[in-house]
Amino acid sequence: MEMLRLSRLALFLVGTALLSGCLAARVPRMIEAHDAAERLPAKGDWQTAQARRIVSGGLQREYWIQKPSGARKQLPIVLLLHGGTQTAEEVWRQTSLPTLAQREGFILAAPQGIAKHWNDGRGSTIAGDKASTANDVQFLRDVVQSLVLNDGGDPRARPDPRARDLGDHRGDRRAVSRGGWRPGRPRHRPARRARSSDRAAHRRRAAGAA
Repeated sequence: MEMLRLSRLALFLVGTALLSGCLAARVPRMIEAHDAAERLPAKGDWQTAQARRIVSGGLQREYWIQKPSGARKQLPIVLLLHGGTQTAEEVWRQTSLPTLAQREGFILAAPQGIAKHWNDGRGSTIAGDKASTANDVQFLRDVVQSLVLNDGGDPRARPDPRARDLGDHRGDRRAVSRGGWRPGRPRHRPARRARSSDRAAHRRRAAGAA
């Protein structure tokens, strides 16, 4: 009986030691993660967002913007797209982009999809409701144009298909990618086809070298 109690005590001490070791290893990482979170920019404040309305594709559409205070020069434009079943307000509150926009000096615009969805070409939604048929690519172009004309956006701003998506949602990526965003794509000249005279000269040089 005494041996059984000693065995249980030994197991308890070993378990306690192992647990203490695990905690001792995890606590510094937990403190480091907490400190890193404290250093991150604050999440967006919806009170700083200004509501805008625009007619695009025959539909009344909404978006919200934030401009850096006291800005006098033309500013870069960043579009913040919400995910499926979300709203512009939700994604605004979930990200630090509004804080970064104020600090780094760019215009942030958060457009709102029809019925919380983007027309991403799949013909269905994750919520199972009716898919949007709105021309969202044109809507985003109209938003950018309005920001350039009315809010001091840089007229050279062009949506770039190579830009990284900042979210984790497929809908917003597809809504942009299916439209191509051709205005932002670098123009490359097609390779010039070799003329028959060029090919003949190349054969003569090759024969001379032989």
